[in-house]
Parts: sequence; C-alpha cells; structure tokens
Amino acid sequence: MLDPITSAPAAIRLEALGKDGIDALHKGLAAEDEEVRFYAAEALAYLDDSAAAPPLGQLAETCRPSAPTR
Repeated sequence: MLDPITSAPAAIRLEALGKDGIDALHKGLAAEDEEVRFYAAEALAYLDDSAAAPPLGQLAETCRPSAPTR
C-alpha cells in the first residue's frame, strides 16, 4: 500500500477485504506520497469510512491532475 507504484491495485485489494483492510488503508493516509494517500482515501470512502473525507478534500485542493491509472 505504501509503494506509489503499486498503491492503486493494493488499495483495491484492501478495499475488497472490507473491514479487514481498513487498518492498512489508514496507514496509507499517513504516507508522504500524495498518490498513495489518494488511493487509500478513495478505498476508505468506498468503505464508508469517514477518515477518507479530510484527505480527499485536501488532495482536491492541492493535487495536480494526472492521467487516470485505474
């Protein structure tokens, strides 16, 4: 989850685990890399975890657009 190269598929897999993946996704929210934080927050949002809202809001304001990777 913390590797920017594999964070997108890792987040999807952790999301698929449901509650069992939440702790690892929360760790992703604290990552230095903004892409890792985004994928962790996105997966948490799909799991209805309110911890996703602040990072998604911050990233929406500060992140520069890039090509979609999903």
